[in-house]
Amino acid sequence: MNPGDADEQQGGHWSPTPPGQPQTGGFPGNQGQTAQFQGGPPTGGVPDRSVIFALGAAVAGIVTYCMGFVSWITALPGAQQGIDSWERDFIEGRDSIPGFFSDDIVLNPGKFFVVLGVVGVATTFMLVPRYRKALPFLAVIALAGWLALFASALIMPPSVELGAGAILGLIFGFVQVALLMTASFLYGLKKDDAAIS
Repeated sequence: MNPGDADEQQGGHWSPTPPGQPQTGGFPGNQGQTAQFQGGPPTGGVPDRSVIFALGAAVAGIVTYCMGFVSWITALPGAQQGIDSWERDFIEGRDSIPGFFSDDIVLNPGKFFVVLGVVGVATTFMLVPRYRKALPFLAVIALAGWLALFASALIMPPSVELGAGAILGLIFGFVQVALLMTASFLYGLKKDDAAIS
């Protein structure tokens, strides 16, 4: 009689576990531990990625707001002659005025900096879980503010150029919008996964 026959007589059944698969048998007291190892490492301590992106968007929004204090446009040499030339071309029908062109949107983009700054400060409330449902709304508001800022930067009077505040504001504003939209997307995926489970 070989050892295998003795195990069969005692009611036990031994079967080797193929390599690469977790062993589910063993002693009765180890079954719960085996199930725990199969579930992988605990995820309770992993931070929510949407919060990380939201905090990055908050920092970018505050920096964008600060760019409203830096130069928006700078005049080039011979600015008055360039404006006079553009005015003659427009009167004679050789030029046109875009739909975004107005003194309010071109020369006073400060309100758009304020919008992006307010959204940046409001994004810090995303640290509280109950407020995270507002992420998509903040992303839409920030996108509207940045698009308005971008439009006012594109439509410049002749003989002027964008200053450092405009360039950096557009860059950090875009980063703010991108991070907010990413945070909203990740938050939506997490809610869907929670609903399915």
